[in-house]
Amino acid sequence: MLRLLCPLLLALCCCLGACLPQLSPSPAPPAPRDDASAAEAWLRTLEGKTPLEQARLAEIAWNDVVRPQALRDRAASIVATRPSSQSLAAQQTLSRAYAQAAPARRAALERTLMADLRTTDDATLRLLGASVPRNQEKTFPWSLILWQAASKQLVSNSAAVLERLADPALYADPTLVGLAAPVAGSTGVSLPGGVSCRVALLLPLSGTFGAVGNQVAAGAAVAASQLEATGSRVDVIIVDTEQPGWTSRVAALPADCVVVGGPLRADALISLRSSPLPGRALFAFLPALPNPQEEGTALWRFFTSPQDQIDAVLDFAMGELGVNAFGVLAPDDAYGGRMADLFRQTAARRGAPVSSATYPVKDIPAWTDISGKFLQATTPERGKVPEARAPFGAIFLPDSWKNMDMLVSTLHYHGGHQKIMLGTALWEQGLASTRGFNPVTFGLTVFPGAWNPQAPGAAALIEGMAGRPQPAGDWAALGYDFVRMAAALGLASAPSAQQMNAKLAALRLDWAGAPMAWDSQGKAHRRLYLFQPSRAGSVPLDHAAFARYRSSGGALPNVDASDAANAPANPAGLTDELDKLVNSVVGAPQASQASQVPPAQQILSPNAPAGRPAAAAPPPAVPVAPAPAL
Repeated sequence: MLRLLCPLLLALCCCLGACLPQLSPSPAPPAPRDDASAAEAWLRTLEGKTPLEQARLAEIAWNDVVRPQALRDRAASIVATRPSSQSLAAQQTLSRAYAQAAPARRAALERTLMADLRTTDDATLRLLGASVPRNQEKTFPWSLILWQAASKQLVSNSAAVLERLADPALYADPTLVGLAAPVAGSTGVSLPGGVSCRVALLLPLSGTFGAVGNQVAAGAAVAASQLEATGSRVDVIIVDTEQPGWTSRVAALPADCVVVGGPLRADALISLRSSPLPGRALFAFLPALPNPQEEGTALWRFFTSPQDQIDAVLDFAMGELGVNAFGVLAPDDAYGGRMADLFRQTAARRGAPVSSATYPVKDIPAWTDISGKFLQATTPERGKVPEARAPFGAIFLPDSWKNMDMLVSTLHYHGGHQKIMLGTALWEQGLASTRGFNPVTFGLTVFPGAWNPQAPGAAALIEGMAGRPQPAGDWAALGYDFVRMAAALGLASAPSAQQMNAKLAALRLDWAGAPMAWDSQGKAHRRLYLFQPSRAGSVPLDHAAFARYRSSGGALPNVDASDAANAPANPAGLTDELDKLVNSVVGAPQASQASQVPPAQQILSPNAPAGRPAAAAPPPAVPVAPAPAL
């Protein structure tokens, strides 16, 4: 009964959508020179539209016999994966085209359909998966529709469904569903001109970390496409580490697939290495290996480490600013303890003394007293800013971003407003959704990160990611740079550890993310970028502006031109703000107390707003995947 109802439900969705205001299609562009260009131009008219609008426009294009055939084929894939009364008819059309196609064409049809399925909303995908006829579930396009729905747990008995579909022979390109090729030495895809290099990525394409894995995979696809344009064919094989039996698929990789990247989790790496992996050069996407002694001997790393983060902030503070003593104020959790220990050890090797203190993460009222003792702050007098007598010039804060507004403000209250605040790469994620805090609080705050869209090497990745559902960022850069590194190594068979270390030490690449380097022992190091928190999230550190602000005032280094008029312009302005804060604490009258929240409340209350509320975000538009190259 459900199989009979699902097409009716899809038709109902379409009818309901017709009752809503519809956006007019974009004006037709000038006639492209070829059918492929026409299809790409038409796809751009769908960007930003809702699934129902995409379905309506795709139906029109698919049924228009005057349109180029390549455009109509592309529209059929959209109709087949969107809420449309014509979805089943479009699926049947794709099935007939696939049955008559050569292997290369079949692989192209699979790639196009899978790209569209990855941008299908869950409600539609659930209905599409439930409507697949049982006798057709191993036939294109229904095999991919059902696989994608099951991988997102949107059909009943998803594990059993995935097990039934885990046969490489069902697909022209089995790597799309995380399967190795059915025949050793081939990926099942005909690649004209031959393959220059094969590389495998072990990624979660579903489950909790599926979004991250798909970003890495998207970056890898962009790298392969750009390399192909230069005449270097790179065959990227992706194994979904969330699927049952994934380690067996790694073992069955073609013999000439030497360079393997991933996995993203330590437990997955331990599972993978429970059996030998002869003939592979494995690069773990991990900050540290479960057994650090194996790095450079049995396997390698391709990821940012805690040491990279600490080196970045110490190089800046000591090398550029001349800071020669540091403080560490760490939370009483495992992450804070590990990072604090590593910072102290690294600073000691460089001859810099470190003063340390910890604070209880869950006892926010205690932070004020702890911060004051840590800074050796004088007792504030009426109308005076406290003086921090601690001898260090910078403070390392290994905690998540969500605690920083409160913690840094508390340090400022005790006279620490002239100290440099140093963070970790952990802040990068938290800042992505931060808006409205006072940039003055973080005018002298710096943290490291791996993705700088202004870096010269990032431009090609940003251009290649345009139009894809995944963003250009640090995860996409990870896949992009890894595939390009594998191509540069050009390995057809696994070298010895000593030979691999020599190749890595000599490697030169125009990196999209923060540059990687390996020493003669095969140990990975990453030269991270530096950023400052800003109302826009974060901004790349302007070294000269930061130094000027620290020494003589002037414009805040973490405020762009459009925001500068709303922010105090120099340290003197900051002192005025702190004077008002101290007055509010000791009881001096404030202007307009009835109409504003006293600064003391903003600092001392854990529930106080950090600034103006962010505007409600509009509903996200549904992206449209570009047509993969045939």
